[in-house]
Amino acid sequence: MEREVIKAILFYKHSLLFEVRSIMKFSITTSFYNGVFFSYV
Repeated sequence: MEREVIKAILFYKHSLLFEVRSIMKFSITTSFYNGVFFSYV
């Protein structure tokens, strides 16, 4: 029982970390492209 709970928590943490990293990557790329776009405009 405890093992399953720990596994679930680890899985949840890992997926949450992945979400945060992808969101950060997305926002960084969007801000980068916005900077490039506005520097040309």
